[in-house]
Amino acid sequence: MLNFIRDKKAKLKWVLWLVIIALGAGMVLMFVTTPSGGGEVEMGNYIAKVGDHEISINAYRSNLLTVLNMMGPDARRDENAIRQYGNMVLGQMIRTVVLSQEAARNGFTVSDEEVMNTIVNSPGFNIDGNFIGTEEYKSNLKRLGISPEEYEANVRRNLLSQKLQDFLASSAALSEQEIQAKFVEENDKAKIRYVTWGEYAYTPKVVYNEADARKYYESNKNNYKIDETRQFKLLILDTNKLAAALAASVTDAEIRADYEANRAERYQEMVRASHILIKVPENATPAEVELLRQKAATVRELALRPGADFAKLAEQYSEDEGSAKRGGDLSFFPRNRMVKEFEDATFALSKGQISEVIKSQFGFHIIQCTDRRDFDFYRSVIARNLSRVRAEQQLEGSARQALQKARESKNLEAVAKEFGGTVELSNPFNKTQPDYSLGLPPDKIDTLLALTLNEVGDLQQTSRGFVIPQLVKIIPPHVQAFDKVKVQVDRDYRTAKARELAAADARVFLAELKASGDLDKTAAKYKLTVETSELFNVSGSISNQLGASPALALEALRIEPNGVGGPVSVRDNQVVFQVTERVKPDLSRLAAERKALVEKLLGEKRRQLTDALLNSLVKRYQDDKLIQVNQPLLDRILG
Repeated sequence: MLNFIRDKKAKLKWVLWLVIIALGAGMVLMFVTTPSGGGEVEMGNYIAKVGDHEISINAYRSNLLTVLNMMGPDARRDENAIRQYGNMVLGQMIRTVVLSQEAARNGFTVSDEEVMNTIVNSPGFNIDGNFIGTEEYKSNLKRLGISPEEYEANVRRNLLSQKLQDFLASSAALSEQEIQAKFVEENDKAKIRYVTWGEYAYTPKVVYNEADARKYYESNKNNYKIDETRQFKLLILDTNKLAAALAASVTDAEIRADYEANRAERYQEMVRASHILIKVPENATPAEVELLRQKAATVRELALRPGADFAKLAEQYSEDEGSAKRGGDLSFFPRNRMVKEFEDATFALSKGQISEVIKSQFGFHIIQCTDRRDFDFYRSVIARNLSRVRAEQQLEGSARQALQKARESKNLEAVAKEFGGTVELSNPFNKTQPDYSLGLPPDKIDTLLALTLNEVGDLQQTSRGFVIPQLVKIIPPHVQAFDKVKVQVDRDYRTAKARELAAADARVFLAELKASGDLDKTAAKYKLTVETSELFNVSGSISNQLGASPALALEALRIEPNGVGGPVSVRDNQVVFQVTERVKPDLSRLAAERKALVEKLLGEKRRQLTDALLNSLVKRYQDDKLIQVNQPLLDRILG
């Protein structure tokens, strides 16, 4: 990605800041969902509250950008990835705060000296082993939108949470039986040669018969049983609808003011550019430099011709190997990312314009601006955000009045008519099969399910607007009728029959293999390919094709070399195999490997203890309504 064109010092700092922010916020990349909170969340200048601590928007944005940058450009362009990582980041930030608060409650402390030592010794604040200095430290935090006080409080919380985890980890212990069992598990190994029958290949051979499908349904009714479900009326005061009506009332002056106030963090000016580089060697003579400049000027003239394809010219002439393959594309970048000459020239271009020949320390550049993100780009986004905020402010008072009237009358239709809302009927759902189309987090769905019949629940704010729910129907546990689940039964029936057909062929093959003892000869007869596994244990991967399969591994580990086994269903394949090698555990080696094995087992047990504590604490905080997520603001950021 144009590594040579970025100022080396600036590049170093950028990488280090990723580390800094991750350290300061206690970032651990755990793929977890966001713990959602107690009562209604008012719009505020925070992304979430944990107890009395507010997680700031800036801290959240910084951590999210850290993760997205680590994940690469594809993640930054993928809306689903942004939402996934956004929830993951917030979830981990909440967990760090929960742990730190619990640590403080149990008497753990972190001194100012510990905080400063962590910062001073952080690789992100060191260059060549030396602290960068107080002013540089403050300056760089300021550029990230975080104050030193906020950053140092984050470091303190991280240290507190780590102390609690370390204390808990110190209680982990192992028995001799656990150590020996793990040694045996890891060192009892086998190697096999095998053939497979893909079960899905048999699906076209399945002759569907509704009578047989009904028999399958009758024999497997528990698969189609559904627990008690509940159905709700939802009175919706549509924020989006009002926001659209208010859009015309947002003035250019308001849009400009919001842009100027937030351009550093929300509306960062960026350009997308492509370039062609003609490198200049460090030892080039003035005459050689001039020849290279003339070459660059000639390429520029080609780029300026009507109908010229800049991308093809970059592929042909550019000596930046990374970007040349992409037609010279450097993707979007903000200010202070490229060397000054390159940046100044690029940001001065309008969309589609081609620069003069630009000289930098790396050579001569011809630059084309392919897109811009400036005020004009953000104008519609800002207008939409401002009109939505205005709509939320206008509707909130009406929504609270509507809630009061709904609770008094229990008549959502009448209240909707009075307040200009609509009433919809939800799909029946329960805790194990929630209806996420409602736009509510899991804890809010749990609250809905706790309502009594005809009870009106709390006012909820979703991406659609303000919602007032009323429980109108309780459907007892029942097996769903065949006609309702016919599509699922059809799919399950075909899959089961295909598996039976594949297993039948595998059993015929196994019988012949046992008789002949020759896997290659038997496989050739049936035109099957023989594959060879890795040496595997009960929990390891057998091969790239089969992955890990404890069922197959356990069977193979009971068979001596040249013995055969199967068929076993693995990854939608029926597998028949022959053991070619067995390695049995040698307990005499346990003493030599004991230290590493104990460390590994203790690490696993410590993680289990920490996870159990964390899950317990988060649940208690949720039950006590101590975690609140500013869902509307989160949706807006991730959208």
